Order: sequence, then C-alpha cells, then structure tokens
Amino acid sequence: MIRNMTIAAVIAALSLAPVTAQEMRDFTHDTGTTQIPVQPRRIVALHDVGLTIPLLELGIAPIASSGRVRGDGSIYLRSGMSLLGVDFDNSDIAFVADDDMEAIAALSPDLIITPEADEAQLRQYNLIAPSISLNRYNRSGTDHFRTLADAVGATAQFEKLQSRLEWQIEGLRQAVPNAENTTVSILSGGEAGAVVASYIPTYGSLGHVLTETGFSSIEIMEELRVESTISAERLAELDADFVIITYRNDRGDTPADARAAMEESVPGWCDFLHACRNDQVLFLPRDEAFTVSYNAMDLAIATVHAGIAGRNFTPLSAKE
Repeated sequence: MIRNMTIAAVIAALSLAPVTAQEMRDFTHDTGTTQIPVQPRRIVALHDVGLTIPLLELGIAPIASSGRVRGDGSIYLRSGMSLLGVDFDNSDIAFVADDDMEAIAALSPDLIITPEADEAQLRQYNLIAPSISLNRYNRSGTDHFRTLADAVGATAQFEKLQSRLEWQIEGLRQAVPNAENTTVSILSGGEAGAVVASYIPTYGSLGHVLTETGFSSIEIMEELRVESTISAERLAELDADFVIITYRNDRGDTPADARAAMEESVPGWCDFLHACRNDQVLFLPRDEAFTVSYNAMDLAIATVHAGIAGRNFTPLSAKE
C-alpha cells in the first residue's frame, strides 16, 4: 500500500508539468469511454506491433513506445526496420516499459494507448494522462487501423491507405477467382509433439488479406477461432490446399529454422501433410505476416499473387 501511494505521489508530481489547454472529446475504447484530446500531440504507445507501427503508417510518430529486448540487452521496435526502416536508434521515439509508470509520467504524454488493460491498470495510466485500450484482436486489421486513426486524428490518412488496399484486394480476387474453394492453414513449430495453428481472420496483415480475398480456413480452426496448440495426433486436421509456416525473422530465424522447428515438434511432419508432400508450403517471415500494417499487407498480397494465384496445384480433396 505504501509503495502504491509513493508511486502515485511521484506520478502526480511529474504530471504537474505545464501543458497547453487542449480541446477534448469522448472516445469509446475496449475498456470504456474516456475524454481524450481532439488532436493528441504527445502519444505514448505501449505495443510496438499493434500500436506503434500502425501509428507511424498513419503519419503519427509517438514520443515513446514499448519494444523488445534482445539477448544482449539491446532494444528494438519489432517490425520497425523490416517494414518502415524505423527503430529506437534512428528516430526520436523513446523506449519505455509498459509497467514503468514513473518513466511514462516523466514524458508528459497527452494520450497513452495500451493494447489491453483492466480497469485498475487504466486508472494508473489515467493518473498520468488520458488513456485508452485498443486490442487489435478485438477487431479486424483494418478496423483496428480505423479505430486507432479516429483516436489520433488521422482519419484522412487511413482512408487513403484503405482505398489503395481495397483496390489491391480486388485485383487479387480477380487473380484467384476460386479462393473460396481453396483452403489455407497457418502453422509454426511448437512444443514437442505439437504444432501451433493460427486462426486466419485474426492473424494480422496476412490473415486480413487471405480473409478479404475469400480463402477458406480449415474446419478445426473455424471451430476453435483462436491460435491453438494442436497435438501431433491431430496434424492431419491441420492440412489444407496450402500451408503457410511463419518464422521469427526478428530473432534471425530463416525458413530452414522453421522447417527444423516443425521437425522437432512432429518428426516426419511433411509426410503427414498433403500440402507438404505436394510442395504447397510457403515459408514467410512472421514480422511481415503478423504485424498490423499496410506495408505488410502489400507484401502479403504479393505473396499470394506469387505463391498461389494462377498456380496449378493439387487440391487436398484430390486422391494421391
């Protein structure tokens, strides 16, 4: 209790820095309705992939962001360099840990955005500045962008990015007119004796492109509707016309590492999957596949054009 009171006192003191009066408005988010600035100027984003990267694409640079820590202790914005060429060391974005209330308060933000927070956490953030919770898993990739753009006053840039994407998706639908008859499964190596299967509609940029183009998820994932660890005994249920396997390129992994991870999880996995036996497996870097990003969706569209559209393939339904 004493420690909590001390932190609150420090935050209150740090938050007394003079600020320019701003016009405020009600904004409804995942945890309620909060009064926020109409045009926030000092945003702290507490998730790199889900908040900071989208903000940068919307033309809004936060003053600080949470990030990742490498084994050597260095920090980085996940997906920042691969998608935008932006990282902590080449920008004015400061690194801040999402639980370091004193450091966040010292930045004098006028808006704090967190990917998820309960009411108690938001109360702490709100001692510092108006705070909202926007979890990308609660809405589709572009709906997340739309809501975030509304929060930060960047709707015009969102509409520009969105109209370009819709034009690209329409071209992809024309290139894959039978997408609804083609199944796709997204997998990665998991613990021994199991693999991780992802639910396409919530799988970031790649999932959004596949869903909007009309590709079908496999039956088991339509039932689970969330990323799940599936035992090796059920591997055949994860088979599809095309299997996409992702790997952690931010950690230096390669397609060879993704293959090795699958083999370690389920020895001989390729023999059990129709897609693998027929060379219908695509290996993709996870940063570009999973991040909520229009640049990442560009790459996903190009991948589907190159790896699936117009390709003669052996459907899972065909007898081998």
